[in-house]
Parts: sequence; structure tokens; C-alpha cells
Amino acid sequence: MKFFGSKTIYLDHSAKTPVEPRVLSVYTKAIKDFFGNPSSIHTAGVEAEEQLSFSRSFIAKSFGVPKDGVVFTATGTESINLAIRGIKSLHQISKPNFITTKIEHGAVLSAIQKAVEEQNGEVRFVEIDEAGIVNQKHLAELIDENTVLVSIGYANNEIGTVQDIKEISHTIRKAKFRLYNSRTNLIPFFHTDACQAVQYEEIIIPKLGVDMLSFNGTKIYAPGGGVLIMRENFFLSPIFSGGGQEFGLRSGTVSVATGVALSKALEISITKKENETKRLEELKNYFVSEIKKLEEFDHFTGSSDYRLPNHVSVCFAGISSDVLVLSLSRYGIFASGRSACKEGEEGDSHVLRAIGESEFTDKAYIRFSFGRSTTKKDLEKTILILKRIFNIQIKK
Repeated sequence: MKFFGSKTIYLDHSAKTPVEPRVLSVYTKAIKDFFGNPSSIHTAGVEAEEQLSFSRSFIAKSFGVPKDGVVFTATGTESINLAIRGIKSLHQISKPNFITTKIEHGAVLSAIQKAVEEQNGEVRFVEIDEAGIVNQKHLAELIDENTVLVSIGYANNEIGTVQDIKEISHTIRKAKFRLYNSRTNLIPFFHTDACQAVQYEEIIIPKLGVDMLSFNGTKIYAPGGGVLIMRENFFLSPIFSGGGQEFGLRSGTVSVATGVALSKALEISITKKENETKRLEELKNYFVSEIKKLEEFDHFTGSSDYRLPNHVSVCFAGISSDVLVLSLSRYGIFASGRSACKEGEEGDSHVLRAIGESEFTDKAYIRFSFGRSTTKKDLEKTILILKRIFNIQIKK
């Protein structure tokens, strides 16, 4: 695609990444060569199951969990729902409570609301600061004998803030000891939505101290698919019925090609993690310094110290988010004005409101998220185009 005679610049990797060529290669090969149903006992089925098993084993090893702690799902949203709503068979509490934050992805908030309805429970929101960082003291105060789940996102998709998951886990374990004289009691479970974090942060489950982790393929250069990682197979309640695939937790024929592609994408991400994180941090620091020089710059949102390496969320004055996003798009620069995961929704961001943002008139809240193809030249051009747009839209 070309816009105004220029090559496109994609700065919306937090919404969706392009498919990595090596991932696409194994994906198309699996579609062509391993099309059998992995539950079938004939040769085509056995070969398909072998490919799926290899992929599951690699993912399990990468996260430091047993093989049956890896459950393939269709999407990250399904993984989140299975984790949050599936624990209902693992407790006998008549009025359970679920703890989360007000800046979680809509999939988490919706799943918790559904779990509350299904289990006659309640939701408790832990306090966060203006950067979106969890208040550990308040979290400890919220946990009681009726708390069955804490679900806190690893990295926020809109403002890029990265939580101290290890410290949150420590707080939960201390609460377990206070309540049950045991740090290993099953409840409350600790789940994290790590869709934005898998590429850049620690993912070894025993090191993190989480019980369940959700991620998806579209954020790590795979065609799609989701995964629920469990510290061990907790025998969750499935959220829909069928043939009992995926250890009885997720019915439906598993897409072998998607599983193989997810495994390959994860492998590449792990290999690239250290160097790519450093490269993106340098690009981010450059971009931030240039944005600060713009007259229309108002402020950044999210944490300046604990932020994804590829993520810049910024507020500009004198222009609306939609106008700026569409203006950038006309020049072939693709960024985001809000989460792209709620189709057709209008209104202000619940994340921005939760961290205290209240002025949305003539303010553009924009997320720029970089990826493997992003270069300094791309960012230099983006700054030039921003200046041009501001001159046209604001100073005309």
C-alpha cells in the first residue's frame, strides 16, 4: 500500500502484529501436510497429533510448566474467559469475590462480570496510581477468605504500563499465609493477561509466581490462536461443551497449523527478546524526546519507568483523537487512538478515566506501538508528518 506516494509506516503493533515469514511458512506447511484431525487414530491423525504435541511441549518448556498446563484456545479472549470463569469448580464459596483493576483489557473485565453473575459473587477493584501501577497494600487488604481469583494484567495495552507481577504474587502468597497458614493454598488463584508482555518480559511461570497466564498469537507475529498457561492442570470447568479436547477443558478440534505457528512465533520471540527489547527501547527514547519538542505535546500517559519497550502513549492538545489518527492514516502512518478490541464502541477510554484523565475535548490520546520492522527513519518521518498535520489542522 502507498499513501500520498509514500510507503506505509505501521505503528500499531499493540493491536496486531504482521505475520512473520518463518511463522507463515510453518503455518502453510501444516495446513498442507498435517490436515488430519489430531484426535483420529489413522496415520494422518497421528501425524497431526505429533506436530501438535511437539508444539505443546515447546510452549510448556518455554513457560516452565508441565505439558498438560498448556491449553490451546481460539483467541486470547477465550483463554482469559477459561481462566476466570473456569475456576467455579475449584471452590465451594457461596459468595466469592474477584479482584482486578479498572484498567484491565475489556476481555478481563467482561469475563469477571460474567463469573460474578454465574457464581453469585462480587468484583473488587484494587487501587492504582496515575501511571496505572497497582497499590500492593490495598491489594493485601482486599484479599479475604472469600477471594477466589486475582486477575491483573502483566502490561496494559493502552498505556503500556508493566506491573511487577512477582511482587503482586508475593503479596498474594502472604495473604494466603495470613488466611490459611499456607502459601500454597489453591485460592485465591492468580491469573495474568500477558498478551502484550510475552515478547518482552519474563515468562517463566515458577519465577513469576502466577497460577495462570493468557496470551495470543496475534501479538507475537503469528496468524492467530490463543493459549492458557497453567502452573499445573487445575481441571477447570470448561466454558462450553463438546468433544472434550484439550484435557477436557476446551472442546473443539484443535487447529494444528495454528498451534505450530504459535510455537514457532514464540521460539522466534524468545530468541530475539534481548536484542529487540534493547533496540526498541532506544527507538522509544528517541521518539519520546522528539515528541516533547512539539508545541502540541501535552503529556504522556502510563509509567515512564515501567513501560513496554515498544510503547508510547501520548496526549496532544488542540485536536481530537479520531482526527489525528485518520490524518496520520492518510499519510500512510498507522497508529491507534484507543484499544481496537471493542468493535463499534464509542466514548472515552475506561483505562484513561481510571488513571485520572478527564479532559477529552480537543485532546488526542494516541498510542504508537513499534515492532520488528520499525526504524528510526520511520519515526523521523512520523514526527515530520505530525508537524504537518498540526500546521494544517490547528494552525490553519
